[in-house]
Amino acid sequence: MTNWKASLTPTQYQVLRLGNTERPYTGQYVNFKESGNYSCSGCQIPLYKSSTKFDSSYGWPAFNEAIPGAVKRGRQFTWNATK
Repeated sequence: MTNWKASLTPTQYQVLRLGNTERPYTGQYVNFKESGNYSCSGCQIPLYKSSTKFDSSYGWPAFNEAIPGAVKRGRQFTWNATK
């Protein structure tokens, strides 16, 4: 069993395990332009190719499409701002 608090930064833990978001324009990949894949910080599975990244003008990286089979889309019905 993974000890998520020990293996992730506080921000990664808030986002990956509690469903929060980082503040806009604060993430390390907002202006990142290098080629390659973007992977999950928790499990290291590649999620997006850099060729599908675009500037959403909202302060977070955005992608036109995920690597096939890597991302399950759904709706988030809870807000964990107090956790």
